[in-house]
Amino acid sequence: MAEPLGGSYVDEEDCLGFKIWVAELELIVGSSRGRKKADVEHCYHLLQKLVVTLDRTDRAEVREYQRRCEDALIDILLKGAPPPVRQSWECINTVICWPLACTTAQHRPLTPASVFFFLFWQVRRLICEALGKLYARGDQLPLFSRVSSLQLFLGTKEAYGKETSEDVRLGALELTTALYYTQGRSLSIGVQETATLAVKYCGKGSTDRTRRAALRLLSAAIEGVGGGHRGAAAVQQEAVKAVEKLLKEKDLQEPVK
Repeated sequence: MAEPLGGSYVDEEDCLGFKIWVAELELIVGSSRGRKKADVEHCYHLLQKLVVTLDRTDRAEVREYQRRCEDALIDILLKGAPPPVRQSWECINTVICWPLACTTAQHRPLTPASVFFFLFWQVRRLICEALGKLYARGDQLPLFSRVSSLQLFLGTKEAYGKETSEDVRLGALELTTALYYTQGRSLSIGVQETATLAVKYCGKGSTDRTRRAALRLLSAAIEGVGGGHRGAAAVQQEAVKAVEKLLKEKDLQEPVK
């Protein structure tokens, strides 16, 4: 009997590489110009590949394509991250959500609404992770202008008002949180402003989801930056006051607690 032919397996991420995923990301952005959002399945799978590839890519190559990658990721994030298209429910429920459903007592597939929020969160999480790795492995200088632009956006009436989608607001809050956790030691200069913004979004005018995101940002402003900068005490005091004020609310929802 003939011996089986030998072979080797090469990961798609190693074979194609970082620049290919950046190009695909730009194609997604190009196909969703204006207010149209990108395809959720394409985004979800592509971002997974991008995050894995960043760890294996030479720093020089990361720097070469960093600006293009960053611009594409921000474009997707600040459009509110992509919602699932109606035709994709069955595919998404089977491929992604069935394993999650099997961990529940009833062993039922998740509802379309559950899938919707799960994918929104996953795409935002992957974008935040990818951007954190970009600044860690590539050029760190754009980090400061990115955090500054996020602060500027979150400080506007537009961002706080009803005219802005909550998913856009959550995207900005979660990205700022991720950057403070991964690069906080370099961000001590603007941390007081960030803490003030986080406290603002903890207020009664915000939804529970926004309040939870703001509390996570407040935590990141303390933990990520550390206590070695001159504004540390002021940030900690502001956080304590914000939490005490929240806990005094009689109708405060359990997830926020």
